[in-house]
Amino acid sequence: MHEKKLYQQSKTGNCVFIGYDPDGIPKYCSMRGCNPNRPFKQDRIHSDKSYPFLIPGSNNCKRVYVFESPIDAMSHATLTKLNGLDWRTDHRISLGCLSDNALERFLTKYSMHEIIFCLDNDYNATYQDGSPAPNWGQEAAFKFSEKYKTLSYQVSIEKPQKKDVNEDLAFFITLEKENEKKNTKDMEHEYER
Repeated sequence: MHEKKLYQQSKTGNCVFIGYDPDGIPKYCSMRGCNPNRPFKQDRIHSDKSYPFLIPGSNNCKRVYVFESPIDAMSHATLTKLNGLDWRTDHRISLGCLSDNALERFLTKYSMHEIIFCLDNDYNATYQDGSPAPNWGQEAAFKFSEKYKTLSYQVSIEKPQKKDVNEDLAFFITLEKENEKKNTKDMEHEYER
């Protein structure tokens, strides 16, 4: 928020994620609703998705994690921190979709050796008629990894356990809370003895 990459609209409460050009000019704007019962997703008109939402890493880091959405990039940073690692080391970008234009632009500015694709795991995807659809995120991850391998990058895929990294984070937090409750109850029983 201090970097003006994320804010909340006062009128609607939507989260707004911003991607900037190298001169600090906003070029991409992604809006997402916060109410799970009323999903809302929209990009501002004239937004250029080739300017990624970026969480920069340290200057000497040569690794970038690639996500479909800003919230997944932020969730990955949070999971990294919760696992006791420094989330500020690695670069994280959001493609804003399943096009690699943002990654291509990022790689023109940053010298990277390693790319890790953390795209959605659309294992339950369906078409509008309810019929099964492909796992779009993982298909794109495979396609992009093949492309960037031929460009001499070290490439890997980290497939989310749930639908996306944000759902993985929510599941992790739920497990932590359940463990905390269990440990508290165990301590109470031990005290009663």
